[in-house]
Amino acid sequence: MYKHLIISLSMCCMALAAYSQNLNFISDEYDMIEPMSDDCFRYRQNNKVGILKSDGTLVQEWTADYITAFHDGMALVLVKRDGRYRLHRLVDIDLEVRDLEKDMFVDAYPFYSGGYLPVYTKTNRTAYGFIDRYGSMVLKDEYPEIKPCISGKALVVRVNSGRTDKWTEVDLSERTKSVVKGVFGSIGINTISIPKENAEYYSSCEDRKDILTYLDNYHYKTEANGLKAFKDDDTGLYGYKDAYGYVAVPSQFKFASDFINETAAVTLPNGKARLMRLQGKPARLISSYVLDATGNYTFRFHLILPSEVQKKVDANPSLLTVRCLSEYGIVEMPEHKGINYYEFRSGSKKKTVEVIYDGLVVARQNLEKESVEIVDLKLSASRTSVRANVNDRASVQFTVFNPGSTEVTFEISSSGKSANLSETTMTVAPNSSVNFTASYYNINTDTSSTITISGNNILQTSVRVQLSTYF
Repeated sequence: MYKHLIISLSMCCMALAAYSQNLNFISDEYDMIEPMSDDCFRYRQNNKVGILKSDGTLVQEWTADYITAFHDGMALVLVKRDGRYRLHRLVDIDLEVRDLEKDMFVDAYPFYSGGYLPVYTKTNRTAYGFIDRYGSMVLKDEYPEIKPCISGKALVVRVNSGRTDKWTEVDLSERTKSVVKGVFGSIGINTISIPKENAEYYSSCEDRKDILTYLDNYHYKTEANGLKAFKDDDTGLYGYKDAYGYVAVPSQFKFASDFINETAAVTLPNGKARLMRLQGKPARLISSYVLDATGNYTFRFHLILPSEVQKKVDANPSLLTVRCLSEYGIVEMPEHKGINYYEFRSGSKKKTVEVIYDGLVVARQNLEKESVEIVDLKLSASRTSVRANVNDRASVQFTVFNPGSTEVTFEISSSGKSANLSETTMTVAPNSSVNFTASYYNINTDTSSTITISGNNILQTSVRVQLSTYF
């Protein structure tokens, strides 16, 4: 019976199958996780911040107060001290961590530009300099005002004999100084002319001087795996849909980022965040039901898992749970009928079936809307034992009753003693009956014939008729 059920569903009900990817949590729980680059995530725990790779391993433990977004291929790991932001470490875009040999602080422009970062070491914040990507000081911190570096050159204001001097251009690669020349723009103290594109860049930098604002300006590329996060308007929870708009991961998270490098950050119902990775082939849930004459439903579930997941479930069945939820949230457990087969009886279709693997809901179906009805047609014969007449002929009338709620088309066939059927294909309306006749000729020995009805979305049913000779 299950064989015919699965074949029927596989052929004509694929669009109604609920798909889910093989998803696994790959990190511990944290207070917050958010994407930071193409290959890492920023996380917060106990008001401290760290960095996770997209495979869940730690780059920077949660010891920092702030970690900026990547800019010019560098991120800053900062520790707040006496109201100032101490530069604790540097992290490059390849996630290489660099420790610093001396105390340095950031303030005016907390991001790398042109390969250099403005810093200061004195507590009064009146003397700025620049460090390179390795944390080495390339321009001593002795300038009261600076602008970020462009193409290896920076603008600084020097102090001569206690007096503020004009803006000066410094070539950080050559360590030489020259008066700025240009004709298209101007900046602040002792107004000078600079190229227009430089002026526009400096203006945009002013908007990023606030460290806390800049923390949120991360940019990253999402993985083109076809899955996009969506928010369920009814529940307010997040899940994922595939490129065709079908739900691939049921809505169950308070927040869900897009996938980056096959990894996404999700916030669980308990408020904790974890990294979740997409692996392997899709899993598939196929559900169906049979409505009997008393108005009760028998639901059947078949779960097809990726081979690697199936091996884990075989070794540890507790990893997998299949449950039914009523419209009132009551949890009911289906009966386990075999490997990945489940059955559940109910007087109502208003149920939701969920498949939970290792704590994650990997498939969910609304049985009222998504489950396929498999009709259990009732086949009966006017008589099951027949004697041939004097002409060695006999006929039997058959009745097919449809107890289901949908119209069904079925095929009729015979085996054993061949029958001459009045109909070979018929359609029967819900809660109705149809009749057909099987006629037999040349009954010269005792024999039997089996009449079978079959078709899509029905359970195959047979009746055997015993035939005997006239004498």
